[in-house]
Amino acid sequence: MKHRFNMIGFVSILALFASTLAIPSGSATAASNSHSTSSAPSVMKIAWPEQATTLDPDRADSASTNNIWALLGGTLTNLSSNYTSVEPGLATSWTVSSNGLTWTFTLRSNLKFSNGQPLTATDVKATFDRERTDKVNPHIGDFAVWRDVVVKSPLKLSSSFRSHSLHCL
Repeated sequence: MKHRFNMIGFVSILALFASTLAIPSGSATAASNSHSTSSAPSVMKIAWPEQATTLDPDRADSASTNNIWALLGGTLTNLSSNYTSVEPGLATSWTVSSNGLTWTFTLRSNLKFSNGQPLTATDVKATFDRERTDKVNPHIGDFAVWRDVVVKSPLKLSSSFRSHSLHCL
């Protein structure tokens, strides 16, 4: 049971900090005829009750800003709608070492940033490295147990931890 809570806590951290990894690509032009049934509109507008405090995920310190980021980017994993299990996101699969200290993720193929550039394990590592070392990051304490992030291949990376103590947000 403790391992399950640690896994959900770890996945929650990944979901929060990996949200900058991939922003869906596509055009954002207004539909010429909003009443047309021949094609779906190409713009979706969402009203939000609060203004985002920042668009830098390292500086995001409010639930509202984090929720906006969740709409913009992808995460390695997602919590199920009832918060009882972990589902694939940008990662198609993951494994955990027998001691629970190393997590290896395999990314979906053909992931792209909004500018069309491919998203790779190197990009995920760069995101995590920034999160772990940015002293202004309000969540830096969540990374105190991280040892390292290693790129295994263009679509695979591993994260190693010093201990099983994971901070849950």
